[in-house]
Amino acid sequence: MVGRCAVVGVLIDSPQNRQVKFFRSLQGAKGRRETGCFLAEGARLIAEALVAGWPIEAAAVCEELLTPAAAEVAAALREGPWPCHELTARAFRAMTAEQSPQGIAIAARQRLVDLADLRPRSRDVLVAAWQLRDPGNLGTLIRTAEFLGCLALVAVGDCVVFFEPKTVRATAGAIFHLPLVEVSAEVFLSWAQNNGIAIVATAAQGGEAPEKLSSKGPCVVLIGSEAHGLPESVLDIADATVSIPRSGKVESLNAAVAAGLCIYWARQQLNR
Repeated sequence: MVGRCAVVGVLIDSPQNRQVKFFRSLQGAKGRRETGCFLAEGARLIAEALVAGWPIEAAAVCEELLTPAAAEVAAALREGPWPCHELTARAFRAMTAEQSPQGIAIAARQRLVDLADLRPRSRDVLVAAWQLRDPGNLGTLIRTAEFLGCLALVAVGDCVVFFEPKTVRATAGAIFHLPLVEVSAEVFLSWAQNNGIAIVATAAQGGEAPEKLSSKGPCVVLIGSEAHGLPESVLDIADATVSIPRSGKVESLNAAVAAGLCIYWARQQLNR
């Protein structure tokens, strides 16, 4: 597909150029599946990828569109071992997923962790998304989990994919630092129970306040889908069920916000 080389000297102008088509294909599931890559754009995301040492297949830079922050990152991209393609504004806009592109993009390799390779210690907290379908929610959940020091994020069942552009953007770069796992519900629940990991389920109502959690070992905070929450069969086997007490008039919280509160209190309990 794309070879390893230094900066590619030819300035690409045509939206039909094969490199432009390659980057554009990463906006769709078919392109990501066939190439094993995903698209990341902008100074913040790409800077985090470079800090993390994430594998990069290729880069694209448009001098005309570079913001000051993006210009610094572009310099690093041009010095990397991957091919760095120079594009005109016309060509770059034909491949970008952004309304206001900053003139830099990378095709990053998709990378997941095997659930069996996770080794939770006594004070570790994981977060699991149960059939979460909104890419913005999943991306914000990744960002929240990484900020709060979670061991990993597990996508359980029919979740939106990690590497969809809206998900990647919402992570603000956390996707390059947090181990990510995809697994079926059966495998996940069996793994948690067999490894002594307490399952902390979340519910809109009827559970304990999160500050009353009393887990003494590693735990996983389980977040349900936006529309349906967690199924009763999962709530029945959970070691604890927590609900965020409501003081205002709205019925519920964003999934990532609720998860953040629960993760925070779980870590407080484990660190006592």
